[in-house]
Amino acid sequence: MGGSSLVDTSFLMKGRAKRQFLLWNTAGIHGEEKKPHMDISSRISSRFDRFIAHIRPSRTQLEGADQQVAFLRERLTECIAADKQFHLEKIFRAGSVAKHTNLARTGKDTFDIDLGVYYRAQGPTKEQLSNLLPYTHARLREIYPVEKPAQDFHVGKNAVNVTFRTSGLQVDVVPIIRDDSLKRRNSGWIPRQDEWRLTSITAHIHFVHTRTARSKQVSGPVKFNHLVRLMKWWNRRLPESLRQCSYFCELITAAALEERGVTDKWQSSLCQIFTFLSQHAFSQPIVFNDYYDTKSVKRPDDLVVVLDAVNPDINVASKWTKGIKQGYLKSLRQTCDFIKQAQDDERTGHEEAALETWCQVFGDDFRRLSQ
Repeated sequence: MGGSSLVDTSFLMKGRAKRQFLLWNTAGIHGEEKKPHMDISSRISSRFDRFIAHIRPSRTQLEGADQQVAFLRERLTECIAADKQFHLEKIFRAGSVAKHTNLARTGKDTFDIDLGVYYRAQGPTKEQLSNLLPYTHARLREIYPVEKPAQDFHVGKNAVNVTFRTSGLQVDVVPIIRDDSLKRRNSGWIPRQDEWRLTSITAHIHFVHTRTARSKQVSGPVKFNHLVRLMKWWNRRLPESLRQCSYFCELITAAALEERGVTDKWQSSLCQIFTFLSQHAFSQPIVFNDYYDTKSVKRPDDLVVVLDAVNPDINVASKWTKGIKQGYLKSLRQTCDFIKQAQDDERTGHEEAALETWCQVFGDDFRRLSQ
């Protein structure tokens, strides 16, 4: 599976067959000639604007979710206080909604909101950590003893998931055991894929916000958080064995844009990201100096190293195998070729071919949702 193609390239060949030659036309003023393809890039860029607007939850959805989340937070606080097994310090927004990188599940009209539940414990033990997800699940069930069936609650590896069927909302409740050793706001132990990691969700949010703010200094529609959205959408289309977590998508997008930043067009910004990653090929560690001195960090001996931006002891890619690396790089490079071909189609006046090729990157939904 690791070496499988990202998409069926026969669709690309069909797109080439559909190309239509666009002739030069006359501007009509002073007899000046104008190349129609000079506007194609702008039209495709506008499609990206509309696509991004459709792949994130709407304002109406988020406003409706606020009421459900507010009730859940209030009642969960009361249930934990009454139980007294853990001391609750706070509940706060976390994850992609707080970072403004969240995606809607198109076709299902559902979306996720993450809540960080910040507990205090004296010297958290492995037993405490292992019990925290089931404990949080039990307290959540107490909030809705009758009106919600048991199947609306699920204990995952990273969070307890609560589904609200009417609104399409899924609240992912992430338990955190406070640990101040990192000296970062809201730092603590959080569950991640059969292990607990010491980091700071709040610092992760700030990591994205600072880069989004920096991208706003560049004229044009391109913003860092929206590029993360596009990378996460691309990541969803990979074979399951190659898909990475959202945080990984944030880190590699940040790495690709660290030196030059975003451009004024979606197409060239995406080209910059995929070109960098294809050439970098994870041959060197990806590491950031936001919260620690990168020169003093001891690098792990793992095949691929992508370090947590807050805690350098965490390698987000520690479980990568040779097969995953080869498959992921193949998908990156194939996508990079598609992007360059789409840009060439735009420059040479082949708008339909360009659109077909962008669909190779983001799927047929790109055409449908960008109209």
